[in-house]
Amino acid sequence: MRKFTLALAAMFGLFAGTSANAAITFGIANQIGSNIEFVGDGTTTTINLTPSLVPPGFHNFTITNVTGGTTPLFSPGSAAGFSGDITGPGFTYSSADIVVNGMEQAAVLAGSGNVLHLGPDGGGQSLTANISGINIQTMGTGGTVDFTGTINLSNLVYTGTNADLLAFYNQVMSPGGGGIASISFNFVPGKTLTELLGPGTFDASYSGTITATPEPGTLAMAFTSVAIFGLAYRRRTKKA
Repeated sequence: MRKFTLALAAMFGLFAGTSANAAITFGIANQIGSNIEFVGDGTTTTINLTPSLVPPGFHNFTITNVTGGTTPLFSPGSAAGFSGDITGPGFTYSSADIVVNGMEQAAVLAGSGNVLHLGPDGGGQSLTANISGINIQTMGTGGTVDFTGTINLSNLVYTGTNADLLAFYNQVMSPGGGGIASISFNFVPGKTLTELLGPGTFDASYSGTITATPEPGTLAMAFTSVAIFGLAYRRRTKKA
């Protein structure tokens, strides 16, 4: 019984240590008619998100859910339903960038001047950030932009009052913090990066996540809580 109670105390310490500093993640999905579009000329491909076909706003994607946000557990989040866009010249890779490893093909993406926007239709609460593509990978029917989970958001600006967007901004801008945007897509039948060089235009639906990375001390705080709760129980038992 003692061992079981001590384990419970340790688990409680873990959750207590992480809940206040959990990373905020926005789940996203393309709006109706919006696609991730690959335009290839045979040697180089440019990647962009196309606008939706449905008003209002004709945006690229919608925030479908928020985890680690400011609302109670199992709530979709105060930013759920907000729209998002990635605008700019897009991201590119060339045939020389492709690395083949069995069924997998990967490449480093180039491209600057691309901007991520998040906020409600009608504006006034928009969060903006510069976004870089980092890398792209295809395997089978699936593919991912930023498959390594590398920080690729910078120069965030937010002056609104939405609780989730504000918390996301504060986490990204905290010392040691950062932001990661990752997009997944599917082609059926599958297409490799080589095939997406074209020439031609290829479109696919997509989804993804936008995550604020926690501060470096978050995990350490969680395990400190485990040690504190476990030690407190052991001392109390020993004294008794």
